[in-house]
Amino acid sequence: MVYTFKLGGNADAPPKLPSDRRELTLLTTDALPVDIGWGYTHYFQNCVGCHSFPGQGGGAIPNLARSSDTTFDNYQSILRDGAYAELGMPKHDHLSKKDVEDLKAYVIFTAQSLREGASPADLNRTVAGYQKMALDADYSEDGTRCRL
Repeated sequence: MVYTFKLGGNADAPPKLPSDRRELTLLTTDALPVDIGWGYTHYFQNCVGCHSFPGQGGGAIPNLARSSDTTFDNYQSILRDGAYAELGMPKHDHLSKKDVEDLKAYVIFTAQSLREGASPADLNRTVAGYQKMALDADYSEDGTRCRL
């Protein structure tokens, strides 16, 4: 809504419109912290540029933490097969099925944490710790990369 003002004006402000912002998903996850950490990594490599941080923002590009259950049920086909390509969502067929499940777990974990009262700062610290755990677990005992 845009307001303009006039010196000496006495018009009443229009009524505030109800929010069209969707609620956070009610889904929960029991994914392991290391899997949420991988999801965080994949989200920031592939999604944040368009979708911003889960649970915040929104607007023209859907906020993923506020997606419908149907969207979450179809993550594989949306991300890997391009089911929403006509809507502008690019296909991410470079992600494995496991990558997509981890990414989904991260988004659901974020929504779940925000619903439970976590501040965005605390949530980011927690998930960054999970990401470090995932990256540390990415190396075998001989120092070679296991994933990515």
